[in-house]
Amino acid sequence: MSHVLRAFWGLVVLALLSTLALPAAASAATVTVGRQNLSTAPDDNLGCSSTIFCVQTVSPTALTTPGDRFVVPDDGVIVRWRVVGFVTHKGAGHGSDWLKVLRPSGGQFLFVSPTVDSAADKYDGTPNIPLHPAAVSAGDFLGLQAFVDGGGEENSAAVYAVHATGAPYNLFGPVTAGDVASPTSVGHDLEPLFNADVALDPPVVSALSPGSGSTAGGEAVTITGDHLADASEVKFGGLEATSVSAISNSTVTAVTPRSAAGTVDVTVKTLGGTSAASAAGRFTYVATGQRAAALKKCKKKYGKARKKCKRKANLLPE
Repeated sequence: MSHVLRAFWGLVVLALLSTLALPAAASAATVTVGRQNLSTAPDDNLGCSSTIFCVQTVSPTALTTPGDRFVVPDDGVIVRWRVVGFVTHKGAGHGSDWLKVLRPSGGQFLFVSPTVDSAADKYDGTPNIPLHPAAVSAGDFLGLQAFVDGGGEENSAAVYAVHATGAPYNLFGPVTAGDVASPTSVGHDLEPLFNADVALDPPVVSALSPGSGSTAGGEAVTITGDHLADASEVKFGGLEATSVSAISNSTVTAVTPRSAAGTVDVTVKTLGGTSAASAAGRFTYVATGQRAAALKKCKKKYGKARKKCKRKANLLPE
């Protein structure tokens, strides 16, 4: 083999080794909002047909299968969505299906703008990819909007649905992005066959109140930040807090565990991941002096050699 070829293959090997040595890129946690099983044979459809113009949006307000989510659990972006349905294109007219984001607003719903920026091009449950990821917030609902411009011919757009006893859904008439609207009617016992994958934002801790407390634990701490709506776990230096409660998207409360004196990082865990350690999320445990005082008292009574004194004192916080 010539020295030129040897040099070439040496560069190839180095490039491959460099690629293998690269750290894997972090991926956002993703959850599915909407009915997860889209392969069930449909019983009905929800949409509209017209020779002129019609718009109808269906938005489930509960789902019957355990584990299915009908509400966005935390802030994030829609990265893909699916629908099992149909549209027609007769003459100069056409039908299309669009994914909509509905945000509760004083008993009504805001049709969020900007929204998912492209109509479905697949209607068999395989993913539709938005041109740009669409932002969503904790508590948002999703809707499937059937849009028809008949063009003088009878055209249709719809999403298929399956029977599900007790499953409620809202129906809306013509609504555009940025409008606030109430449902025109409420339906029951059907689940529309569409869903969306949401890449969730990781939680962020920006402040603690108070920022210090006793080594004995048992102190209520308010944690403020962002993307905290579904907080399930809070840790103080690796120790789990108790009574964790997600008050809002920006506030979580928790009760401190017992710990040694010193400063620890406070982290919050959500579906979107675990918050990064930061200066804003540090809690300082302050010694109370209880252990030292008890040890001193015991030794004075029983003598310095008493191991029992240490055992008893160690049951107390510092």
